[in-house]
Amino acid sequence: MPTSFPTMKLALAVLAVAMLAVAPTPSHAAAGSVRIIITRVGFVTGGGSGTLHFQGKRYGLRISGVGAGPLGAPRVDLVGRAYNMRTAGSIHGVYSTVAAGGAGGVRLRNGHGVVLQLHGRQGVQPSVDLNGMAISLQ
Repeated sequence: MPTSFPTMKLALAVLAVAMLAVAPTPSHAAAGSVRIIITRVGFVTGGGSGTLHFQGKRYGLRISGVGAGPLGAPRVDLVGRAYNMRTAGSIHGVYSTVAAGGAGGVRLRNGHGVVLQLHGRQGVQPSVDLNGMAISLQ
């Protein structure tokens, strides 16, 4: 049974739309650079401040919920990258440790899927527990 040309054309158009609907879309996520300075606030908790450089702009950060411990350094200076950023506000949230980041670093993730890859400015392992660290924009 032969198929008419307009019917074939319609079937191909429907197929093309269906393929586009399930095709992966390019991610609009980007990366930024971060610097975090943690100072001991209490006996076992610390907080601090930092900066996020994202899409040509600089944002101030507030840091809290860092486990400094009784022997933690009074000041820890961390640098690194923030991946999977959609907006600067994506950095907001509580971070959980994902894995050791290699070369003395650590990898953390928040509920928005942002991944922080951090290391000490001198390349040393941070002397604080960053699991549970909360970051917000100032």
